[in-house]
Amino acid sequence: MKSLDLFFSAVKKSIPYLILIILLSTRMLNTTAVVTAQDRNIRDILSIISISLLIYFEKDNLDLFHIKGKDIKLFILSNIFFQIFLFSNLYLINLGCGIFVLWVYIKWIKPQEKSISGGWIIVSVSLGMLLPFIFNWIDINIFRESTQDLPIPGLLTGIIYLMRTLASTVIIEEYTFRSALWGVCRKMNFKEPVILLIQAFVFWISHIHYLGQANYMFWFIIPIISLILGFVVLKYRSITPAVTIHALFNTVLLYVR
Repeated sequence: MKSLDLFFSAVKKSIPYLILIILLSTRMLNTTAVVTAQDRNIRDILSIISISLLIYFEKDNLDLFHIKGKDIKLFILSNIFFQIFLFSNLYLINLGCGIFVLWVYIKWIKPQEKSISGGWIIVSVSLGMLLPFIFNWIDINIFRESTQDLPIPGLLTGIIYLMRTLASTVIIEEYTFRSALWGVCRKMNFKEPVILLIQAFVFWISHIHYLGQANYMFWFIIPIISLILGFVVLKYRSITPAVTIHALFNTVLLYVR
């Protein structure tokens, strides 16, 4: 009986590591092949299920993963409402994950919910809105990487894009790199400055598909933005500020490039 308990204890301890492997594998898909719409749907569903399981199995250690009540509510909102904008035929799976995490939140997390320290909204919105203009100015005046003149999207298109990038990219990436990867590294007793560099490097490599197509993006913007997102998560111990910056940054880029 004791050996069986030890076995189940070992399995439980290995779960976050297995979840991280799945999350990183799905994000690295971009680096190896052209991703079809079906591949992207399957990849995102695997990620959403993995994040849901991470929240459940690590519900007593969420601080290690920079997950607070607000982060979970954003994840729930994304899966129940924002995913509608993706027009995915796998929406019912997203809906099921959202309801499952809502149950976990109500039963275990809400009674001991911790808030994010003040000022994060101003910091996050400011960075998310200003950084695209700063990077665009640097590109035009220093790097001079040739870009196509693209039509500026309308306001409604921008709002829909914001919802879609939140649901399909930003939340998944922040839970992968600034939550799961960071938390597993903390379990392995890495020091925070080292983890900051690790998450930035892995996030950068996961965008290697930009190499040769958007070199300024790959060599300059992504390394810097990954460090900024890491610093923000480190300061607020929550991924919601990073999600806010990341989503606004991606959306505002549509209007300034």
